[in-house]
Amino acid sequence: MVHPGFFTISFTESEGQTTDDGHSDGGNSKFVQHDIHRYFEIIRPQPSPFRLIRLGGAGDGGYLVPDDLEGIEACFSPGVNNTKNFEDDLCLQHGIATHLCDFRSEISCFASPLVAGLQTFEKKWLDTSVSDAAITLADWIGRRRKDPDADLLLQMDIEGGEYKVLLDADRALLASFRILVIEFHAIHNALYDPFLMNNVCLPLFNKIAQDFVCVHAHPNNFKPYGHRIPGMNASMPRTIELTFLRRDRFQFGAASGHRRVMIPHPLDDSNVNFRPPFFLESLWCGGRRPWRSHWKIQRQRLAYALRSRAAWLPGFQRQS
Repeated sequence: MVHPGFFTISFTESEGQTTDDGHSDGGNSKFVQHDIHRYFEIIRPQPSPFRLIRLGGAGDGGYLVPDDLEGIEACFSPGVNNTKNFEDDLCLQHGIATHLCDFRSEISCFASPLVAGLQTFEKKWLDTSVSDAAITLADWIGRRRKDPDADLLLQMDIEGGEYKVLLDADRALLASFRILVIEFHAIHNALYDPFLMNNVCLPLFNKIAQDFVCVHAHPNNFKPYGHRIPGMNASMPRTIELTFLRRDRFQFGAASGHRRVMIPHPLDDSNVNFRPPFFLESLWCGGRRPWRSHWKIQRQRLAYALRSRAAWLPGFQRQS
């Protein structure tokens, strides 16, 4: 969760009109043309040298990461909201310590107890300055990291605060993470706002691209439609989960060959089951969608249709 005083990328979100193909025109014909293709290319996934695995179970809170976890000392995970399935999988399946923070969460309300000796929690916001109620990424890592040379993992979902925190972070600090798993909120607004494009989004993703490559993208289907990217047969979702792998790791997995980008990936799952599934266009995976991705789309659409029909049956209880 994000500190109430944060600047976030979305002061007011562009609603737009949804087109026949389920994608919004953004409610605005004025697109920001400058470097829009560069913006897209940075976040368009590239083939990973490692297979992708899912941590955190089905639904919201589960993410795909490269199977390159050996040697990672710890995961730093701001934004808990009292659930930590992803972090529990890291601890229990891979023995990786996880450090969590969220001012709105309470240990007594966690869906699962802290794993003794492997998990810590701080009831603080993640901010760009230290206070009684907030910590910075640098301060947090400095206090919890045991080996200054060890690789880390960052899993961040702080409701729009990611832009300010990541822009403020030192490049060397970010490069200490082997893997970044970040949920970017209101990312579509940069298509219509020159200030956001030129002063927030493009500088941030150019910064990330210096040391990382995007290897997976998954749209959050809570608002299951996208905003058309001008000049491209692709749309930008309102919220997207992006997984980045540090560039130096590509040499370690190269022996097995880089794997084809699959969007959606067979391990992907809708964030919420009571909304229609939402899929990124084939351009997000290089222009031609693999057959396993086609099969995944059909399966998710069928599952949603069956759930929708079941919702009319007596005694049905909706699950997220």
